[in-house]
Formats: sequence, structure tokens, C-alpha cells
Amino acid sequence: MIKKLCLIALVTTFMFGDCNKKTNPPVTSTPNFQPSKAGSVWNYRNTNLLTSASFNYTLAATSKDTVVNGRTYKVFTNTSGSNEYYAASGTDYYQFGKFEAIAQNVDLLYLKSALAAGGTWEENKTITVSGVAVSVKFTYTLAEKDISYTVGSNTFTKVSRVNIVLSATGLAITSQNINFYYADGIGRIFSKAKLVVPIAGINSDTETGLLSYTLAP
Repeated sequence: MIKKLCLIALVTTFMFGDCNKKTNPPVTSTPNFQPSKAGSVWNYRNTNLLTSASFNYTLAATSKDTVVNGRTYKVFTNTSGSNEYYAASGTDYYQFGKFEAIAQNVDLLYLKSALAAGGTWEENKTITVSGVAVSVKFTYTLAEKDISYTVGSNTFTKVSRVNIVLSATGLAITSQNINFYYADGIGRIFSKAKLVVPIAGINSDTETGLLSYTLAP
């Protein structure tokens, strides 16, 4: 009997002790596909695949903000031209600046990182073609997610690839291949933008790759 009581006490102590034990939840980090802390820099090389001409430039995050179309953006300087502007709202990422394929400034919801691979979204933007305003639909597809991708000698992980298809009524686009690659914790690491629109005099085929980067602590 004494042995049974001891056994019951032992089991009871074990059960209640186990129930009261605190288990710490796993530590997870929030994805960030465009760091924006002032002092962070990204060095890129842009190559024109039609002429083989290339140039390097540096993108740098500043401490300044600006408002465009009601949205607050972080200001980034670009050594090759005008400033660029980036913003994030939860898992949605925005950019205002020159969209190289059409060489015009547009504000774009360029990444919805919470979508599953294959997810899509659309935007309609107005651009100018031969002095005429044209509504262009941007159709985005999160074509790949959480992949590894190599740029030059550097291999990046947790990469998302966004494919963009442009379309516009009455505007014949004869060729296009537009893809952007973003790495979690780093930002854009590579892009390829090929677009041919004869009526608009657009014939662009470029690649931009990340050479190096430094993120401010």
C-alpha cells in the first residue's frame, strides 16, 4: 500500500510539474525585403544587353522621408541619377522612381511577400507614349519564393522572384521579359527587364546585379 501511495505521489508530481513548465515560443524574425536604415548602401552593376555597355552605381538609404500620392517613402540616393523612394506596409512593398523598361517614373506595389508562390496582383498606371497618356496594366506574379539565387560569385537565400507582364489596349508590346529578385534582409539582388514596344520607340534589354552591400546596424 505504501508503495502504491508513493507511486501515485510520484506520478502526480510529474504530471503537475510538467503542466506548469513554461515553454518559450521559437524565435522568429519578421521578413524584410527592403531594409531602409539610414547609412545602408547597395552597389549595383547595370548592363545593357543590346550594346554590352555597363556602369556601376550606388543606392544609399538616407534619414529623409517624403510623401508621394499620400504614401510616406524613405528617400534613397542613386549615384547614377534621381533619388529613389521605398516604403513598406506590413508585407507589401512600394517603390516610386524610374521604371527602367519604360524610362518613366511610376509608383508600384512591387512585392507582396506574404503571398504563396504563384500568387498574383495587378495595378493600372498611366504613362506617356508619344505625348499621349496611356493606361498600362501591370500584372505581377510571385513566381518563386524561398529559393536560392546566385548573382556573380554571391549566392543568396530566401529569395523571391517577381515576374511582371505589361499590357495596354491599343499598345502592341511585341516582346517582354521582366523579372525582379528580392532577398530577405537584403533587398533587390537582380533584375532583368526586356521590353519592346515599337509604336512607343521602346527597345530595352537590361540586367542589374548586386555587387556588394553594407547594412547599417
